[in-house]
Amino acid sequence: QSLGNIAFDLNHFSNSGAGPGNGSVGLQASNNLNITIVDGSVFQWDTLNASANTISINNGQTALAAGTSSADVFDFSNSSSVTIQAGSGGINADFIEFFGHNLTLTSNGDIAIFSAITPVEDDQQFLDGLISAGGAFSADGDVYTGSINAGTTISIGGLLEAGSVTAGGDINVDDGITAVGGSIMSGGSISTAAALQLEVDANSQF
Repeated sequence: QSLGNIAFDLNHFSNSGAGPGNGSVGLQASNNLNITIVDGSVFQWDTLNASANTISINNGQTALAAGTSSADVFDFSNSSSVTIQAGSGGINADFIEFFGHNLTLTSNGDIAIFSAITPVEDDQQFLDGLISAGGAFSADGDVYTGSINAGTTISIGGLLEAGSVTAGGDINVDDGITAVGGSIMSGGSISTAAALQLEVDANSQF
């Protein structure tokens, strides 16, 4: 915990003695929290809870190389949950692909990520976790989550599959929008170049 800023490299904070899925990491800063990950490494703790006014998650790059189609992966698939909570400064993770269960991203401001992917079972992505932005939400790639809502706009360069989708403004998704067991609601327009679908969940409910 810090009354100011924290810079934290997850790769220099191993849990090799306890093994994957054990223990927790808690990070709390009043101002800025900067977290660095490296592609290919697996987060070895059971939970991560991080909070600050502004949270930046990076891979040491300032931009994706020309022609690059993917960012570095934050793999927490051995963990129970990852919770990242920001204030008005938002969550800035443009070059990070989140991979794992029960990802919660909440912010009073904007949220920008590369993608959020959940594990697959029986050819279906799990839909768990929560994404909630007081401002805008944007992603370059695919997003799978239990629920997503934004105070203003949702802009996604891949596909969106969630239990429910809500935006105060426009929803723009390149590769299709699917709500499983829930609804798609927008205070503006809804646009996609692919399918717009409502599907029943495991309880046969929309």
